This record gives sequence, C-alpha cells and structure tokens, in this order.
Amino acid sequence: MAAASLAYTTVIFSSLFGLWPWGESLPWPTWLGIALIVAGGVAATRVSRVAPAGTD
Repeated sequence: MAAASLAYTTVIFSSLFGLWPWGESLPWPTWLGIALIVAGGVAATRVSRVAPAGTD
C-alpha cells in the first residue's frame, strides 16, 4: 500500500519542480490534487499500520 502511495508523489514532485526553475504558477486545482495525494498517502499508511497483517 505504501509503494502505491509513493508512486503518486511523482506528480507532486514534477509539479513543484516546475515552480522552481521555470517559475510556473500552479492553479488551485493542482494544489487541491497535491493535498488529496498527500492525505491519501497518510491515510493509507495509518490504516495499514493499524490493521494486523493477514486480516481482511
């Protein structure tokens, strides 16, 4: 689960990388998407740590 969450961080890093060298500005939907990706990763990590392994 954590690996899948980390895979989406490429979207975050590529968006933020556009800010620094090229001075792009990100619209609010992009910031909302970044927040959702981070929140989903945190939630998935917390849920997977709470549930014991091998249970469905």
